[in-house]
Amino acid sequence: MKRNNIFKRSLSLLMVMIMVLGMTIMPTFAAGQLAMLTLNADDFTIVGDIGDTKSITMTNGLDSSYQKVDIEGSKVQWDSSDPTVVEIISTSSTAKTSTVNFELKKAGEVKLTASYTDPGVQLVHSNIVIEGPAEGPVSNIEVTIVDDEGTTVREKTISSLDVFDLATSYVDGGFGANFDDADVLKNNPSALHALAKVLTPKEREDADITSQGTYIQEMLGLEGEWNSETNSFWGWQYRVNGEEPDKAASIYQLENKMTIEFFYAEVPSDW
Repeated sequence: MKRNNIFKRSLSLLMVMIMVLGMTIMPTFAAGQLAMLTLNADDFTIVGDIGDTKSITMTNGLDSSYQKVDIEGSKVQWDSSDPTVVEIISTSSTAKTSTVNFELKKAGEVKLTASYTDPGVQLVHSNIVIEGPAEGPVSNIEVTIVDDEGTTVREKTISSLDVFDLATSYVDGGFGANFDDADVLKNNPSALHALAKVLTPKEREDADITSQGTYIQEMLGLEGEWNSETNSFWGWQYRVNGEEPDKAASIYQLENKMTIEFFYAEVPSDW
């Protein structure tokens, strides 16, 4: 199947992140009119420790054609799904930016949501994780990888999987010293750790995992890209026990006897 990569990689990444994080069908907007809020790629997922203070600055939104447009900073509102886990300390804005400052209070996972006061503009959220203590290895994790033709190219059961440093050498099971693991679980094994264990050293070396470990841009020679013929995005996705999580594989904490499938396919338009 031929696919034409007509967008720059950065825009493709931005688009798939937005879709993965729950876009719904939007009302009609004119070209250049703000249709959805967005975040910098590294802010869609944040992993930190108890007591950390962090901030997110939104610098623009997108129109209905996924082109960058300005926002009015004062119209952006921020909300934490659980203030006891992630507490918003302060917000501020300029004519074209909005910033939220927040503290990580205790172990848990929170959606920090940015919404807009104008009607119809799609909101966006950041998944923020504060890990609890290490729980030890998990067992009997089944991992499959399916290519763009629907063919299973890897199938393996990991009898025991413990957390390990994904920035180790390729032969040691990691993605190399240049791998940015800022937004990967550090205390407990994630779905991304399971993926690393079933790839060969050469496959890990050739993989391109961006946004501080949260987005699989390229793997096994298949790269996330826009298909101009079908007007749709194709990329790597994953399922756990048959369901597609609304967060990155890097922060999906595994439990015993889970089944994980990484597959390359068209991203549904209603994501």
